[in-house]
Amino acid sequence: MSETITGAHCGRRSYTKEYECNQISAWSLPLGERALKHPEEQLTLIGAAAEAIVDLMDGGYNVTVTHGNGPQVGMIRWPPTSSADKGGGTPLIPFAECGAMSQGYIGYHLQQAIGEKN
Repeated sequence: MSETITGAHCGRRSYTKEYECNQISAWSLPLGERALKHPEEQLTLIGAAAEAIVDLMDGGYNVTVTHGNGPQVGMIRWPPTSSADKGGGTPLIPFAECGAMSQGYIGYHLQQAIGEKN
């Protein structure tokens, strides 16, 4: 197995890793949780990441994308929590569901951006 660290910048981390195992090359592309911000900014940042992903895929690489979702979970959880704290009667969204919702919309944004670049 070989590992090559390059200068790609993804959020707080500045690397991607190339792994070669049994003639198969794969890239792991981590997107730091702070790299993905509010939805409008996230679309722009994901567009740049999608371009790199498509280039790697076109080069015959298998690509794995990982990401954090802390800020997105906070964005999803804050409005109903704030409303409930002020007597608004809005039901709270459980933390696990907030995580699932954020993963869904980050994945959707990635899927759409990759489709547009491909």
